[in-house]
Amino acid sequence: MKYFHYLKTGFPLYIAGGAILGIAISVLVIIHRYDRHLSVTLDTMKNIGTRKEEIKKQIHDMDSLTGYLRDKFGITSIDINPESLVLKALDEMKNNFKEATITAAAFEEADGVKKLPVEIKSPVQNYKAITDIVGYVESFRLPRYSVRSISVSKEQAGGVILNIQGEFVAPLITAGG
Repeated sequence: MKYFHYLKTGFPLYIAGGAILGIAISVLVIIHRYDRHLSVTLDTMKNIGTRKEEIKKQIHDMDSLTGYLRDKFGITSIDINPESLVLKALDEMKNNFKEATITAAAFEEADGVKKLPVEIKSPVQNYKAITDIVGYVESFRLPRYSVRSISVSKEQAGGVILNIQGEFVAPLITAGG
């Protein structure tokens, strides 16, 4: 009978403890699921912020392109040939660098852009001339001149040659966008 009294008084305590433990485990599971959903939501919001910046950059590039076409060429229609833009920029570069040797390869087309690899070799007298040439080359907006490498070498005659390897890059533009 001793055991019956023990079970009679202890059993409700075990039941109450089990119920409290079950409730605590349920609350922990709910909190864990809530935490996972919050982290997924946070990742999604970060992704949206990143995409927003990419879209802003693309809009800025498009505005820059249309502004340049309108200002430089008086073009309001977006039906132009990217090769002609690149060749005009190459002519402008050749006119500004009379002493330089400018070599162009064949046009390449990839990832929605037209590229013309161009190598510039120019004699320079001092550091200012180097920065002026590099600054001019990087100032092209459309087509953009993308510099791959810049090197300076000394000739046997004692002169210094600046060698810039890069490419003109113009977007492929169609009448429909």
